[in-house]
Amino acid sequence: MLEVQRRRLQYDSQQRAWDVVAEYFQLFRSGVGNATEQRPTGTNEVLCTTEAQQQLMFLRSTMASNVEFGRGDLIGVEALMGHWQRLSECHDGLHVQMEYLNKISDTIVIATATMSVTITKNTLEGIFPHLMGSESVEDLSLAVRLLGHRLSYPCSTLFVWDEASSLVVRLETDVDMATPLLKLLGNLDEVSRVLDGAVVFAQHDTC
Repeated sequence: MLEVQRRRLQYDSQQRAWDVVAEYFQLFRSGVGNATEQRPTGTNEVLCTTEAQQQLMFLRSTMASNVEFGRGDLIGVEALMGHWQRLSECHDGLHVQMEYLNKISDTIVIATATMSVTITKNTLEGIFPHLMGSESVEDLSLAVRLLGHRLSYPCSTLFVWDEASSLVVRLETDVDMATPLLKLLGNLDEVSRVLDGAVVFAQHDTC
């Protein structure tokens, strides 16, 4: 708790909104790391600080405890962290590259970025379960065509601050899955078939 308070003072006094956004994308550029890590010291093992713990500390330091994310159905720092964890588990080679920051006001910043992922069996089962569970030859064929491909999704995230607390109270993200899928599949009807039922991005957008 003392560390969270110390970091909040640091952001209040030394960093502006766009710096918090830049660090957010830097820390989550590869998704979420392992929650714990152990290193042997003789016959004992000690818990060391991990990237995931640093990410969680950052979120607690810069965001309200009831921060709203996605379309309002994710609330709280732990829920946001959990969503990043799921994205990491569903993809190989998750990489998020922030490209541009646009400061709308003292309390609103929009970040544009690209999220690159490799489609794996976990992706198909977690993100596109309607394809994997279908008895349709067309759906299963689409799943096979997606498997192993690396896609880069353009995305943008709106960060909203509470002026009194200087904490982020809302994140709204838009992920363009259609454009890279159209480039890969070459057919709008097939793109629509892939996206109709996609789980993560349809319900809890993130970037």
